[in-house]
Amino acid sequence: MRKLIYICIVCLGLSACNRPYIEKPDDLLSKSEMVDVLVEIYKSQQMINSVPSQSGNQILDIAKNTLYIFQEQEMTYQQFEGSYKYYFANPKEYQKILDDVKEELTNQLSEEERNRMEQLRAETQQQQPKQ
Repeated sequence: MRKLIYICIVCLGLSACNRPYIEKPDDLLSKSEMVDVLVEIYKSQQMINSVPSQSGNQILDIAKNTLYIFQEQEMTYQQFEGSYKYYFANPKEYQKILDDVKEELTNQLSEEERNRMEQLRAETQQQQPKQ
């Protein structure tokens, strides 16, 4: 998952230097489509990162799996990239998408996994120094 984040940051950083405003693409994915594809990408990356790679190259496995997800969602990489850049350039919309992705991923957890996540969150908050 970290690798995708780094790749996205680099791509968006480079594209942000081109112009300060990104026009709305003609083939813009809806917010719900963006949420669906990002959920699938994050789940795929987590699965690949948690299991030793058969090919020995996890980055290549992630890229192949991401292209497969695009095919399943009936979209192109260019459509996803243009939509991602557009939403990223609009922080309020982008934050809403990320919140929806987080909510969807949390909803897909089992009850045991949710309880463990809440326990870890509580432990982390207790360990933080009070200001």
